[in-house]
Amino acid sequence: MEIEASIDHHVAQLLPGGTYSSDVLRARGNQALAELRQELAHLQCLGAGGPDRWEYAELGMTFADRWRNMDTASISNDLLQAGITVECHPQNAGGHILRLPEDLRQRFAATVGQLRPETTAVSSLTAPAEKTTSTAILGP
Repeated sequence: MEIEASIDHHVAQLLPGGTYSSDVLRARGNQALAELRQELAHLQCLGAGGPDRWEYAELGMTFADRWRNMDTASISNDLLQAGITVECHPQNAGGHILRLPEDLRQRFAATVGQLRPETTAVSSLTAPAEKTTSTAILGP
């Protein structure tokens, strides 16, 4: 569990010889440790029946950086986990439509400008014109 690993890290740094040697760092380390312990206690109270949730964590890389060393199945799983879907339609029926979860759209909008309220058309993806419409959904 990520929280337990973080707790272990902070405890190790607070011990003699750890990197939290100054009063300021010790105070910040103790505060972080207290917050982690509180969150862990809360999650343990919820148990397995608690609500599913996602937490945004900055990884310091783009999707392209992350995908550079991944296979196609892993990339697809990343898209599924992020809730990103693509509707595939013939070009004469509007082409492909990329759908993003609202929280992800807001983060994109903050960094690259405004996106349309509901969808973003992907003009770089093209499908051969055909009479039927196929839909490929990537997401939960």
